[in-house]
Amino acid sequence: MFELFTLKNIRSALAFLQRTPFHPQWHAFEYAHQRLSLVRESGRGRVLDVGCGKKLSDEDFMTPAEYIGLDYDWGAEGLYDYAPNVLADAHSLPFASGSMNTVLLLEVLEHLKDPEVALKEAFRVLKPDGKLLLSAPFLYPVHDEPHDYRRWTMYGLELLVQQAGGEVEVRLLGGGGGKTVALMYSVAACKAVLMATSRKSYLRALLLMPFLCLIPIVNIASFLFSLGGSVSPFMAVGATCVCKKV
Repeated sequence: MFELFTLKNIRSALAFLQRTPFHPQWHAFEYAHQRLSLVRESGRGRVLDVGCGKKLSDEDFMTPAEYIGLDYDWGAEGLYDYAPNVLADAHSLPFASGSMNTVLLLEVLEHLKDPEVALKEAFRVLKPDGKLLLSAPFLYPVHDEPHDYRRWTMYGLELLVQQAGGEVEVRLLGGGGGKTVALMYSVAACKAVLMATSRKSYLRALLLMPFLCLIPIVNIASFLFSLGGSVSPFMAVGATCVCKKV
């Protein structure tokens, strides 16, 4: 029974609960949906998705787009199923300068050894009137180990964009306050059970199960706590920027 508690198995089993408070990352998926709305509004023309994972679909864009999904060849290290059109390194994009209308760098920078170089590359391949959509986590647990190197505030992302030759036009913050606390609690509870089962500490895993049962209560309470309030950079899960080339 406990052998079923692997990261991939749990992700697959809980996928249908993503838009409900029963999912431990409910608030993270809410933020991801808001981020995707920005992609839908801003993505157009020739779109390069750096770190595409499973890739986006035609329905994710308001207007027809020539979508190119690019990802790194992680080989056996990869935790996710992915099917990029191009296998390449974000630090050296195999495209001509000024060849893209839109570049997506969504939840990728934290996994790159030289994010400044990758960001300059993204602006290099962008057309003068193109848009870069950039996002990175702030208060979010370490993930996809060992390739998780850093975190940014919204202010840090803006500085990074300016130094790479861009300017931020639109800002979006995810989570905030109670939602961030709820997300951290939920992920920590799941991680504790996973660690116990991986070490075959089955009694400890059983004792931790009640904490999993509290996840929907914590999620709903944090949602009510956040009603009517705006998201502050103080405790944001992450930040997303729509940027232009300067």
